[in-house]
Amino acid sequence: MKELPNIHDYRQNKLLASSIYHNNDPYRAARKSQRTEVKDANQPLESRIDSTDSNREMAEVEGVHSRTASDSSTSRLATNAIIGQPMQQILQQESYTNYDYYDDDPYATPGIDKKKNKSRTDTGRANSYLPYSHHQRDPFKPATPIYIEEQPSTPFKERGGSMLQDDLIMDMDQTPSRLPARTFTPRPTADLEILSEIKKKKPKKRYCGLRLRTLIVIAVFFAAVTGTIWYFVWPRVPRTVVDNIDMIRALDASNKSLSISTTWRVSMKIDNEMNWIPTPISNIAIAVLNSETLVALGVANSGPMELAPRYKWQEFSVPMNISYSTNDPNDPTFRNLYDACGIQIRNVVPVAKQQLLQIMFQLTYKIAGIAWTTTKAIPIPDGVKCPMDLVQ
Repeated sequence: MKELPNIHDYRQNKLLASSIYHNNDPYRAARKSQRTEVKDANQPLESRIDSTDSNREMAEVEGVHSRTASDSSTSRLATNAIIGQPMQQILQQESYTNYDYYDDDPYATPGIDKKKNKSRTDTGRANSYLPYSHHQRDPFKPATPIYIEEQPSTPFKERGGSMLQDDLIMDMDQTPSRLPARTFTPRPTADLEILSEIKKKKPKKRYCGLRLRTLIVIAVFFAAVTGTIWYFVWPRVPRTVVDNIDMIRALDASNKSLSISTTWRVSMKIDNEMNWIPTPISNIAIAVLNSETLVALGVANSGPMELAPRYKWQEFSVPMNISYSTNDPNDPTFRNLYDACGIQIRNVVPVAKQQLLQIMFQLTYKIAGIAWTTTKAIPIPDGVKCPMDLVQ
């Protein structure tokens, strides 16, 4: 049987090893005996602790220079003395940082405070109301299922759908929003001032050396002035009426030759009250037409004249030659003209039985300064008596 080394020699060798090899040497390892662990598994806890300490000291002396894979520091990660122990005790053991031989291992995680370490128990938060807990869960115990309790439906129309339903998003979409309406908040004055400064810095377009706003103002002012001047200067066509018809040449009528001719003096009145300035008239062409057949019986021209502004019923008269002939004895134009004027030569007919002459006047105005002409008609609905008295 192998003799144990002397305690004095053991301490000297240990001091020599600690002086030569530092405790933080990463390649320093201690040899452990698997046989001791297996052999001592059935021993009491106190005897196992003593034997473990003695074996550890012997391993430090014997294997201080060991570099084999089995003697490396990583082989000590396994938990010692687990054979024959109950599972509940294994789960309640302290962390691996409580082992003394890990103090020399540079790769081991240092322990926080051995005095403050507590054994792991499942009584810390066993009755916690939270769905999770920091206590050690029994791995052999089945997991407790989690149930979602659904709230009962409310009779309101605005109720939301259940979380277990597939149409949750559709219910949320149909539920009206209860958020308050967005109100407009005015911008601070400083922001408005900054925006105004930015707008002022932008280059403005110019047309003919003028800004657009100035150009618009000038155009509006010019249009207003032009419209005002046009209103007072632009000539308007005067209103004309027939005042009287006189015969200035004796009537020449023949039923056999189917012709009739005479000369009238037509007196008219012109209303020039609508014009603000004198109206120069180049000519007024006056035509006499049969109102039923619209055949011309005579034509006259007034010649140039100037109408006074803002003056009502200015009179003027023009001579007019009346002449008409036909080859048809039943011509309605000739029959109306002969029955109203020609029959008076041979028979003296009472005035009450005398026929009326169905005529109308058509006037064509040519105003100086205007390129176009204006035509107006002067109807006589009831007709007119043919003039019979010769006037000088």
